[in-house]
Amino acid sequence: MRDWILGLIEKYGSKVSSWALNKRISQRDPNEWIKGYKKWKNEEVYGQKEQEELKASYKQSLANKKERENK
Repeated sequence: MRDWILGLIEKYGSKVSSWALNKRISQRDPNEWIKGYKKWKNEEVYGQKEQEELKASYKQSLANKKERENK
């Protein structure tokens, strides 16, 4: 009996949560979010040295991926 009740709560709780999240997100402008994310990523999170290290690391990982694909 207890498991059945908890199952109902879990089932309908997830549906309500999903519905509420969709209502919140549907009113947001995706372009505004993208613009804010790019600004955060490039300017505020890392200093110049860390940005250079991240770019080098990313380029190296792409090169490694291409090497694995060519083998």
